[in-house]
Amino acid sequence: MQELLKRVENGEDEVQEQLKRLEKGKVVPDLIKELKRRKLVTKEKVIWYSLKKGPEFVVKRKTLATDVTREHLKSGDWKDLEFKDYNYEAQGQPIAIGYSQPLLEVREAIQNIFLEMGFSEMPTNMFVESR
Repeated sequence: MQELLKRVENGEDEVQEQLKRLEKGKVVPDLIKELKRRKLVTKEKVIWYSLKKGPEFVVKRKTLATDVTREHLKSGDWKDLEFKDYNYEAQGQPIAIGYSQPLLEVREAIQNIFLEMGFSEMPTNMFVESR
């Protein structure tokens, strides 16, 4: 039978202890470099937000009035209403424009061809002369 001999006094894992210390927040720069080199730790960026109730916190939102209606004027409650601020810098709705008529496009294209050739338009609306 072979005899077993102890080569180490204690069987503690130093790396595991170092990782536990690092997890608790005890940072040693040289230790971190060594653990990174051995690919035992990686650097991660963590972002978190803390939310608190502000001074204007309410459980139920109040809807602001945008216009004074006939009912408001009749009942007299328009005096107690809170109105929404108007944004005078806001852009209006885009104007919906129609499409140009295809025959007018052809006419304009032909007209441009003749103008480029050197012809000029007559200053009249009578295109056909009668004798």
